[in-house]
Amino acid sequence: MSNSNTTNPTNAEPLFSDNFTVNHITIEYSLYSYRLSTKFPFGTAHSTTKHRNNALFQLTIGGSTTYGEAGLPPKRKHVYCADIQDCHLFVQSWSTTFKELLLVPLAKVTVEKLLATVAVPLRCALQEDTTEWSRVVKCALLAIQQCDIAKEGKSFATAGQAMIEVAVISAVAQRLNVPTYTLLGINGADSSRPTFYTASLNDDIAITLESASFGKEITPHLKIKLNNNPEQTQNILATLHESENKNEKDDERPAVKWCVDANCAWTPTLAIEMLAIIQSHINFIFQCLFHVICFTIFIYHIFQIHNIFSGSQFRHASWYHQCKHIY
Repeated sequence: MSNSNTTNPTNAEPLFSDNFTVNHITIEYSLYSYRLSTKFPFGTAHSTTKHRNNALFQLTIGGSTTYGEAGLPPKRKHVYCADIQDCHLFVQSWSTTFKELLLVPLAKVTVEKLLATVAVPLRCALQEDTTEWSRVVKCALLAIQQCDIAKEGKSFATAGQAMIEVAVISAVAQRLNVPTYTLLGINGADSSRPTFYTASLNDDIAITLESASFGKEITPHLKIKLNNNPEQTQNILATLHESENKNEKDDERPAVKWCVDANCAWTPTLAIEMLAIIQSHINFIFQCLFHVICFTIFIYHIFQIHNIFSGSQFRHASWYHQCKHIY
């Protein structure tokens, strides 16, 4: 390994960076903190902010530069588990393991286990490429799973894992000159279609209405942040639907599909009360309770609501296959 030079994509100094050469392939990576200002105050059940300090990971392999990002809301146990310091710790741990893996041949069984965890198009691309560049990529992906912080099961690890994984997969896509979504097995016809826009929780309902109106210009799928206040929930949903009904006749856009996100703020007892309020208004429920699997079964049997999503559980294949009709 030998040193090289890195570039800076932001005005800030990197929190962490490293650069070296392995078998004539230059590898560089850096972690940056960068500040985003929100168009509207962004409120959840736990906090309201007007800016975010996100994490940006820059990766260069053999002259090809890609990026991965981690969105970092204010930290809260069991809900938002990572901040920029946690991402820093993860990148350091990943870097150590990555460089260790680069020094030894990869066992065939290790590569097979790795490739079994990725989407089929990406798997095929990495199986067909037997170059040193491909070996570097496989080591980078393995290090995401095998670094100390990942193996210890730290709750904040997923933010760093996702951030680096996006940068690595994007590097493969860039090398093959294909969109990243192709390697993930996503239909190209759907790739540029917006998904959800979030109208955040605010004490001033006018701000939520303004935010929802802005979101409707982008997508018919609107997500509304809620807390543990049934009265406020009823007021928010009633006001939003009243506003929607007023504009419906003159609006040629698709009808809005509403969902709600309580960010783990409900207890099972409160959930019964909340679901009685929202079930006639919404299409999806996001992250209502931390213990999602038990709560999903509970809601399904009482309300027959199938569409419940938890980002914290979605990464696990066993959960996804067992609950494939529950999002």
